[in-house]
Amino acid sequence: RIPGFGYCDYSHLVQSIDILPTVLRSVGMQVPRGVQGVDLSAGFYSNSRVNDMVVSMIGHYPRLRMLRTMSHKYWIIGDSEFCFDLNVDPGENINCFGVANRVVAELRFQLLRMLIRCEDPLPYPCP
Repeated sequence: RIPGFGYCDYSHLVQSIDILPTVLRSVGMQVPRGVQGVDLSAGFYSNSRVNDMVVSMIGHYPRLRMLRTMSHKYWIIGDSEFCFDLNVDPGENINCFGVANRVVAELRFQLLRMLIRCEDPLPYPCP
């Protein structure tokens, strides 16, 4: 159950940083400038996708960094990299990182871009 929305079956990508802006908006409050994450409430009403990709960062050593799209997972763990095509390999058994592939290259670029943005010590400004 989601406050202000009732029960919701939302099968799209979400991040924990999206919780604060979503809850604040659902109770009628403004989201403070600099809060990272997006308000998912519009997506709840229309069951539409708000995030095209999400990033997870866990631990310090080895550092786990992961970019997830609806079709792929791209991981960096320590010095190793993994990419899984979830449409072909939902069990994540076949690492397609070493394959010369435009999708893998784009995922790697996006993850590195997101990691740089997330590592910035200053809050990311709201649009």
